[in-house]
This record gives sequence, structure tokens and C-alpha cells, in this order.
Amino acid sequence: MTAGSAVDRTGPAVRRIVQPARGVAPRRLVAALCVLCAASSGAAVANRGAAVPTLFETQRIPAQDHASLGLAAQFGATLAASGRHAAIGALGRVYAATQQPGPENWHVFLEDDFSAGTGVAAVANHRWIFGTDRDVPATVWAASWPTGQTWPGSPASLPELHRGLRSLALGGTHAYVGVNFPEPDGHVGRINLWLESQGNWSFAGAILGGDCTFGRALAVSSDGALLLQGAECPGEGYVDVRQTGSPLSSEFSATRSGSFGASVAFSGTDFVAGAPELVVLGQGERGGVYPYRRTGPTTWQAQSPLLGTQNQAAFGAAVAADETTLVVGAPLENFGSPFTILDRGAAYVYRKCNGSWRPLAKLLGSQTGMDSRFGSAVAITDRGVLVGAPGDDGPMGEPGAGAVYYFHGLVPLHTACFEGGDTSEWSSTSP
Repeated sequence: MTAGSAVDRTGPAVRRIVQPARGVAPRRLVAALCVLCAASSGAAVANRGAAVPTLFETQRIPAQDHASLGLAAQFGATLAASGRHAAIGALGRVYAATQQPGPENWHVFLEDDFSAGTGVAAVANHRWIFGTDRDVPATVWAASWPTGQTWPGSPASLPELHRGLRSLALGGTHAYVGVNFPEPDGHVGRINLWLESQGNWSFAGAILGGDCTFGRALAVSSDGALLLQGAECPGEGYVDVRQTGSPLSSEFSATRSGSFGASVAFSGTDFVAGAPELVVLGQGERGGVYPYRRTGPTTWQAQSPLLGTQNQAAFGAAVAADETTLVVGAPLENFGSPFTILDRGAAYVYRKCNGSWRPLAKLLGSQTGMDSRFGSAVAITDRGVLVGAPGDDGPMGEPGAGAVYYFHGLVPLHTACFEGGDTSEWSSTSP
């Protein structure tokens, strides 16, 4: 089957292949190097001639089939990616996306059409799971991308219905489903554990979270050995790390204010946790991301938080990371002087240098405007960065149709750390 063909109903989910979105030429430098590994003394080291990763917006993926929804599609509200595969969440829908070789061109396929909620998914090693976050019992599906095939294979369901689905994570043959809904026993949040064997999924237990919204954010380390979850309790949030082989007990936990744990991601065996409502004394609600560096088998040390540049911009509402790169969304960042373009949003890219995160670039979408909320979702691929803007207008000006922006580097994003650079300010251009 090729792009644009008819409906394929080979599996329990409805898979419709839609026309690939047209890429936009890299006509405009969206973001460039701003900081790479400052000298320990704090003075900038001149290294202007080095080849460094420079990010260009090479494709805007518009909302797919948004007109048929009859309301704002919010395409790009959630994102997940691994290698050249990605999942895009919209209102009531989940889409699979595959990046084709050659031109930077993402092909998008409708994987499932739900009746409500926002699609959520997790992607890892040519496999993915997906469902919808709503407060009624719902099915979670699992599928894989066969080698050399553009679209995923037919999905199989995780047999149990999940009420209050909020987050998903994959690691090896394990799937983790975070649900937040009041249970008769008083538990508000839990993480359901699933194990796959020869294409069949079986329930393997649950981690209970007391009266907190346990499991609202989930991540699994790249080696599949560690599970990270974020929870929100009254007045504070917390994260904990568990061994996937024995997840019922935590190895490490940390508690902070500012909606801490709203987003989480691993960088190797280090991790980051977003706190989009973090208040800094004398500066207001800047939002932040806390990096944690692993210092022992069961210990992690907090580093100084990365702070947003504007108050109440929800900096840290979304994070994505790998061994070398961190992307942070600030979907409520305003623009204009005075602020006239509200909630346009931005995303910030960092590079890990000598164990610390250094600012690399600020990303802006070429067609974003008021209420675009660019940065609501972020993901890292093997060649660039995806950023969701669920409030973007559609091609006919439809509000809230949504879009996903892809940024690609002239030099591979995952190149080694470059010493030197100017630490004084971000470098970016506004469309």
C-alpha cells in the first residue's frame, strides 16, 4: 500500500494512510548555536570557527484530516519518537509517522480514531503503544514497524481496559501504563505493568501511588533497566526511579514544588524532571527543569535547575532527552513588545557537555502565532527535533487545527560536545 491509498482495515485499529505533508525549504535559520560548554571560570572561550550543530526548520506537518473532526483537532498535543519513527497525538486520534530516507520528509498515517480524549503513545526500538487519555475505560494497543516497512503492522490490544490513561512507556518487552482515576480503595494513581511474549501481552502487576496523581509522566532508560515516573501531590510533586526487573520498590525519589515531575526523561542513566510552575525568589514563576546526575547504583544528585526566560511560560511542561541532547518546551511563552502574541510558545535545546547541560538553541515555528502553544510536546529523533504546536491554525485559518514542526541540523545533532562558545544569550530569529 502506498501513501494516499484507501482505508486498510487489517487490524482492530483503523489505519488510513494520508498524503505526506509537504516539507518547507530551509529558507530561514530558526535557531543557531548560542552556548556550548563555557569555560569553568565562566568566561566565554572564542571558538567561532568550529563546525557546530545548527538547526533549521525543514518541515511543518499540518493537522491530518482535521476538517472531519468538526472541531479543533489539536494535532501535535503529544509526541513520542525513536529513531525515524514517531507518534503524534491529536484530539481523539493517534497518528504514526515515519521519516523517509533522503529528503527530510515525514509520512503520517492515521493509526486509530477514538471517540474522545487526546491520543498518547510511546515509541522505542521499532515498537509502539498507544491509547487515549480519558476518564472512561479505554483500550491500549501495541504494534511494531516491520523492517523496511513505512507503516506499522497491525496492532494487538493489551487485554485490560485502562481508565484515566495519562502516560505510556516502553522498555524491551515491558510496557508501562500510567492511569490517574480515583479507585474505591482510595488510590488515585497507579502504573499497570505489561509483559509481551511472542506478540501477546499479559498483565504483570501494578504499582500503586496513594492519593497522588502517580504515573502522570513516565520514561524508561535507553537500556531498558530503569523506570522513571512523575507524580503530583497536593502542593508538590515528586519523581522516583525503579529497576524495571523489580519495579514494586523505588531506588530513589525526590520531592519539590512547582508542579515538579510534570514531565520526565532519561539521558542515559541520568534524568531530568520538569517543574513548569517553579517560582524563583525575586523573579516570579519562571518554570524550570531539574537535571539529576547518577552518582551511584541507587543514588542521583540534583544539579542547578535550568530556568525559563519568561514568567508563566510553562517552561518544563514538556521535555525530551537522550545521551547528548535535551529539548524543553515553553508553550505559553509570549512575544511582541509589549506582549501582543500570547501563548505562541518556544522550545529550547541543550547539549550535555562534561556532565552539565549547556544552552544550544531556541526554536520557533515559522507559522506559529497567538495560542499556537508551540512546545506543548517535544521529541528527539535520530537526526533532529520534533515540536508540537496544537493550537496552530489550519490551512483555511481553522483555529486549533495544530501542527508539528521538524528541525534538522546541518551538522548531526548528536555530534560530540564542542568546547567554547558564547554563554551570554540565546541566538534565534523570529519569523
